[in-house]
Amino acid sequence: MKYIYFFILIGINLFFLSQSLPAYAQIDNLSCQGISLSASSFPNHNGMSVYKGNEIINIIVTGSASTNNIELYWIPAYKPVTISANWNKINGSYNTQTHIFTAVWNLNNDQNIQGPTTGKTWPQEIILAANNFGSSGFCSGNACSSQYPKGAYWANGGGTVCASAPASGCSGCQKKIVIDPTVDLNASNAIDLKEYMLLNPGNYWEYEGTNYTYSVDDPSRLSKTRIEIEPPTIMCNHKAVGMRFLKDKASGYWGEKFSYFDPGRWGGSLAFRNSMFYFDNDAKWSNRFTGSPWFTTFNLLDAPNQFKGLGAIPTNPAFGYTTSGSQHFYYSPYLYAPRYLPADPTAWKFKREDVIYTPAIAGDSCKYENEDPYKNDYITRGHGWETKYGWENVQTPAYSGKALRIIFLEYGDPVSGFLLREDYFFAENIGLVMIRVKDIFQKSKHDTSEAISRNNCGSQCDDNLPMVDPMLAIKLKNYYLGTPLTISSSVIWVKPQSATTYWPVNFSDQYTGFIDYTVDQELPDGTIKHLGSGYWTNVWVQDGLLQAPVPSDVLRGKFIYKFRRHLPDLPSGVLREGETVDIYTNNLPWSNTLSVSFTDVSPVSGDLDGDGDVDIFDYNILVANFGNPYTIFDYNELVGNFGK
Repeated sequence: MKYIYFFILIGINLFFLSQSLPAYAQIDNLSCQGISLSASSFPNHNGMSVYKGNEIINIIVTGSASTNNIELYWIPAYKPVTISANWNKINGSYNTQTHIFTAVWNLNNDQNIQGPTTGKTWPQEIILAANNFGSSGFCSGNACSSQYPKGAYWANGGGTVCASAPASGCSGCQKKIVIDPTVDLNASNAIDLKEYMLLNPGNYWEYEGTNYTYSVDDPSRLSKTRIEIEPPTIMCNHKAVGMRFLKDKASGYWGEKFSYFDPGRWGGSLAFRNSMFYFDNDAKWSNRFTGSPWFTTFNLLDAPNQFKGLGAIPTNPAFGYTTSGSQHFYYSPYLYAPRYLPADPTAWKFKREDVIYTPAIAGDSCKYENEDPYKNDYITRGHGWETKYGWENVQTPAYSGKALRIIFLEYGDPVSGFLLREDYFFAENIGLVMIRVKDIFQKSKHDTSEAISRNNCGSQCDDNLPMVDPMLAIKLKNYYLGTPLTISSSVIWVKPQSATTYWPVNFSDQYTGFIDYTVDQELPDGTIKHLGSGYWTNVWVQDGLLQAPVPSDVLRGKFIYKFRRHLPDLPSGVLREGETVDIYTNNLPWSNTLSVSFTDVSPVSGDLDGDGDVDIFDYNILVANFGNPYTIFDYNELVGNFGK
């Protein structure tokens, strides 16, 4: 999903702000008690008012005796404050006797909040800033002193945007509010995305992939992808669960290599770890939204082990952190979806520009948590992000029917930059059932030699319609969602050999993955002795079959086993700098019990395959291995008990 090779480090150039615009830097610890708004009917978020987007807000800004005039502006929190055109003025009146500014802000009539063509409310994180005009000019906060003439300074005192370049600026003044069109939705009146996404640790999904840029007889056309959910981790005081994307071929999803284009420049050789803020409680972001604050890439493991874990971080890695300090104080960055959508999900959409940087260049992963990264316009930053929601019927090997479609548009410079569309399809109580991918920019260059970017994309970007002519699709083949595994075996006893032999165990639903075990011993008097539990680090269940190793020195006796899914491991080499594993217990349920005896003497003479009876299958084993280890005595026992 993340179009990572266009990521750039944010520059530090300052732009001149007109004297009539608020000199405000987006710093979390500043506040302004002088701006008051009529109360919202919805609960606030960390002290900030949350509005639906259709209210009429009465505003009062209180100045001081040195204030000659007040002007009030607002700006979407994600936009650079140093670009004059990003600020929106709220018209009102100033009383020179009381030093009070008053305004009536009708959100329904503000086209920057209501879509001018659709009428839909845009979700917004908003900063209000007042310019106080004093003897020395406008300043965000108290009027500037005489040593700082002509006003318009950075509110945090970290620099100036005026020609005189003083050492420090004025004290800041801001007020944050949120526009959330879903704020009145809940489980009783809306679609609950948690019932569709199911990003619970231990869940996994397996897919069949088709890369349509390769010919039908090219081995690269078909691939396999596996997505599994890791235990939660914490970075920059935010908790997230990792979506781990693994694949068997360079042409598969994620980071796919197309026949005529390699978007990642790694030959499609990377696995992807996408950390998701998943409707969690957070000191900054609302639990009503999910997004992806950080991500990392890894080398694929060598065949046939590509789905067993993550390889080493490559020499030329791709990883980043979506800046989340001052621009994200309600919506989690790289926003995927709200927790609740209206019954008609097309009535909600999201658009913003995020800043992404690579800490390999910028240093500390949490660098922008409390700093202001906005020095250039987003066109220079090069990252736009839009989402749309709707229903579409899908057909996959494991699911057919109605699915919730989320369209993700990701782009750089809207005039000439990259443009990627990915459609994710979620089925209720199943999860992600299909993904379609179209690199619109590169495909248009290949097909017509005329590149399409965001501003000339047309209906495939502007309208909420099914994707036409995808370049790649993956479709759900199998999945596991935390239910108890059902196990069985045709073998009730195993005779240990000089070399390791194996006990075959069958798992329900073609389960594939690592397992935890717990084992008890049944003593001759019938009492049960618990021996312990653990994790077989190198034992992998493939397509529902476990070959459990039985070494020559295994303890003899009758044993009772239970198994459950082992959660994906998170060794230090997988984690980002500053990332830690959250305290988390594997509470996935155990399977039914299964008994097996490890003995040097068959409980039933002639039962060579361990299934508890003597039949033609035992005879075939004896004939194939006559002389080593079986002898004429084994033959006589088999014949004597045949059919028992």
